[in-house]
Amino acid sequence: MKNTVKIVLNIILQMIIIIGMVNSVQAANKTIIKKDNVSVAVSSCDLEEPFSEYSTIDDYNTISLEYDKGRIKLWGEILDEETYEYQFLLNLYPSQLKYMSNKALVGKTDPNEMWRVVSFRIEENASEITLLKSNLNLKGNILLSYVLENMQNGKMYYFQTSINEFDFESIYNETAVCYKENENISNAELITLEENYLTLNNERNERGISNKTEVSEDSIETQENSSLSINKFSTRSVLYPIPDSIFKNGIMDKMTVVNATENGAAYTYAYYQTKTAGTENRITQVVLLDRPYYSDFNNQMFMYTCSVISNATVLYNAYSGEISVRDHDAKRITVSNLNIAVSNTYADRGVMIRGRYDVCSQSSIMQNIIQVGLAAIPKVGTIAECFRILTTKADTKCGYEYQYQDTYDKQMTVYGKVVYGIVTESQSLKYIEDSASVTLWGNNIQNCTYKYSATFTYK
Repeated sequence: MKNTVKIVLNIILQMIIIIGMVNSVQAANKTIIKKDNVSVAVSSCDLEEPFSEYSTIDDYNTISLEYDKGRIKLWGEILDEETYEYQFLLNLYPSQLKYMSNKALVGKTDPNEMWRVVSFRIEENASEITLLKSNLNLKGNILLSYVLENMQNGKMYYFQTSINEFDFESIYNETAVCYKENENISNAELITLEENYLTLNNERNERGISNKTEVSEDSIETQENSSLSINKFSTRSVLYPIPDSIFKNGIMDKMTVVNATENGAAYTYAYYQTKTAGTENRITQVVLLDRPYYSDFNNQMFMYTCSVISNATVLYNAYSGEISVRDHDAKRITVSNLNIAVSNTYADRGVMIRGRYDVCSQSSIMQNIIQVGLAAIPKVGTIAECFRILTTKADTKCGYEYQYQDTYDKQMTVYGKVVYGIVTESQSLKYIEDSASVTLWGNNIQNCTYKYSATFTYK
């Protein structure tokens, strides 16, 4: 009997221990952090670039943070001439940015009458890229960063503080599972949200400062017996042949397109650049297009291709001077409305007798090829001056060769005009190796023009 009692008591004791352990685990999932006298950067909302100039408040500011089941409760006080209180409940998501080297969590919530959350991130291993100069000592810490806009006084408040007691790994894993199971925000939306958080780019967009789209046009002329430069490139860069200076000093918050021809090699790069909030550190989204053209006057064959060879994210650390390519295939810039054309340049008796186009795009289907034309393009003409527009499914068969009368006189007899060239328009190139090309075979062509135009958009 005594033995039976002992066994029962032991079982009860073990159950109590197990229940206690369960309760401890559950309690551990609910993380509460309190911080006093937190330094806060203050910026006026009417600045073109928030936190390019800011003052600092060091006294009394408090932060309280509570995590529970995928949500963060954030509340605290700010002493700025008077005391302001704030409180938010944010949904927490795992970062989807590939170009940041550390794990991060992103919080999202709706504004209230008094406050708006402009940015909310928690980094596992704080990077110099996101740290204010005054907070560089926090590098390597678990870092809480958030920006609040006060709707009453028109100011923004930027908090950065270490929260090393935060169980980042467990919470990150939990939010990752929740995100996968309950995708109430898309991957693309989450990336855009976090980039806006990092750069406060959304604030500049609202002020009409940012221009994320740019149109580019370029043309190259060749003629029989023309000579090309044999000089070699003299420098290297992190994303060759784009100069490193672009990533340090490029135009901010505007799509910029550079068409270049070096040593007979044609290429284009387009970039959109922002700074991480409150720093001189830069994030550059850049697409690089290879535009090889081929002229064989002896065999009367002419070819022009546009292809994506990089669509990358480049980071510049102004504190260390380091430039690094973090993602060669970020795909943040889309090349649309791409027109490429090859045509006889002058009013001579040279004609196109055969033409072909090819498009290879992971992001579009053949129906998205808007037009393919046979062009009568004068030397000063535009790329859209087409002899014939091909729009039917049969006409837009990729790789199909179109043949025409083989002399000037024959074409005038049958068509009433001369076929000088070929032009194609395609949509949505952004993946590496996406390309479009046209090929022209001619008779008695002595001069040839290669034209391209495109729209570059950062999304």
